[in-house]
Amino acid sequence: MTIEDNKQVFIINIAIEGVDTSLSSHSFTELRSFKVYLNPTSCEVKILSNQIIDKVLINNVFGKLVCQDFPKFSNIMLSLENLSSGVYVLNFFLNNATITKKILKK
Repeated sequence: MTIEDNKQVFIINIAIEGVDTSLSSHSFTELRSFKVYLNPTSCEVKILSNQIIDKVLINNVFGKLVCQDFPKFSNIMLSLENLSSGVYVLNFFLNNATITKKILKK
């Protein structure tokens, strides 16, 4: 590889362990069926999934964990009433997968 005209090249190595990384149509269907709404919201968010959600982590934009839950259901309601207005990152852990969504709390 050559670098011309002072262009920068970044090489990123990513290793995933303990997760089936095959890209089957079944995997895409599972992720497509995962829904989070209403966004933006003023008090609660509804999550619909075709799989059991084992854990939910809510982080603020600085990465600080502000809330966590272990629902063990596929369809849940998350109350955001106790959170200040702003952007939050929701991480959902289910069946060997992590799904990340952003939500705006009014």
